[in-house]
Amino acid sequence: MTIIRRFPVAAAHCVCILLAIALKGQALTDIISTRTSTSYKTIHGIKRVFCLSDLHTDHVENMEWLRRNVAASDLCQDDLLIVAGDISHESRRLQESLRLMRQTCQIFFLPGNHEAWIGRHDKFESSFDKLYRVERTCRMHGVHVDPLFLDGKNPLWVVPLQSWYDGTLSFNEELCKDFGAFPWVDFIRCRWSPHDFPPMSKPNKRIPKGLVEYFHETYNTPILSDILSSHSALHRDHALLTVSHFLPNKQCLPDWNDLEADENDFSMTWLNHGAGEMSAKFAKVAGSQKLDDQLRSMGGHFSRHVHIFGHSHRPKDFEYKGVRYIHNPLGKPRERTLHMVNPDVTFQCIWNVEEQGEIPGPTVLRYWEQFGGGTEALRERLKEVKGGRYSRKSDTKNSSQSTVY
Repeated sequence: MTIIRRFPVAAAHCVCILLAIALKGQALTDIISTRTSTSYKTIHGIKRVFCLSDLHTDHVENMEWLRRNVAASDLCQDDLLIVAGDISHESRRLQESLRLMRQTCQIFFLPGNHEAWIGRHDKFESSFDKLYRVERTCRMHGVHVDPLFLDGKNPLWVVPLQSWYDGTLSFNEELCKDFGAFPWVDFIRCRWSPHDFPPMSKPNKRIPKGLVEYFHETYNTPILSDILSSHSALHRDHALLTVSHFLPNKQCLPDWNDLEADENDFSMTWLNHGAGEMSAKFAKVAGSQKLDDQLRSMGGHFSRHVHIFGHSHRPKDFEYKGVRYIHNPLGKPRERTLHMVNPDVTFQCIWNVEEQGEIPGPTVLRYWEQFGGGTEALRERLKEVKGGRYSRKSDTKNSSQSTVY
């Protein structure tokens, strides 16, 4: 599988040194990155850890947001910004975004489904080849893609988990009767071997069969085994931060609104926004329960476990059965205007290696309802944006259906 190829260590180290010299004269003498005999890097000198996802800088306004907010932030080279996927499907825009952020701070990036898209004029044979190109681009720009151990007063492991979706987060098949016609762009722009990953049969038609297991077994399992063996030889007071683009459980779905409810007890009253069909179909392509099973296999070995994810463009921050789940998306301009995403979104600080450790935040389950005024406020905003630069033709058919997801 091409995505797990690695640059020679010496070459990658030289790239980091050259990049450090070029970063506006900012010395990195207090941040020493060393490759161990295993698959992770130990980094000394990182103080703060931030997260953000779903930048989608192919949108002009999002690229402007990134330039503006990077310049206005107090991020520096002893900070680590974790980006949980979907910067851009466009190679030039991805590189531009990585360069912009990397000039300011350390970056850890895990690709999302948009990075796997293959354009009409691209010459990649498969999305694996595209993802390998993305990984190579990251390494050339000094962006971290391998597991990290951040040494300090409150040490933290940062572990990427590759995955995809398999329909296991689906909650209502009645609302998904025509799922085969769902206009999900991945079905068109992602390219997987039909022999190795044939489309599933109903009810998950068009989802590549076996892709989740392939990512988990080929990429994640060796990494997790390596981290556990290395960690057991060190200390149990270390914390763990796992990162995925895709959602690991139903509680991370945008509409899940009760952390006490059983995972099979999705309440249809949570679909009061009127976009139940879209919500149910998105759940099929949201992620995989197998991802949660895998990340939780690590939990008992660490003092604290935080999981960062992306993909849904609906902010989340909650604790469930001992794991804190965080989704801090930039999302699309229209989503911010409608308060589906925080219009004042910024880089969220989640860990301080040298001081208190974990940075708490308010519980967020349904941002648009808790902080955006709910359904009525959403409808009023829809009236304001109709006919404007954020309008879509489908708004006239079903405003909620076209907006909530």
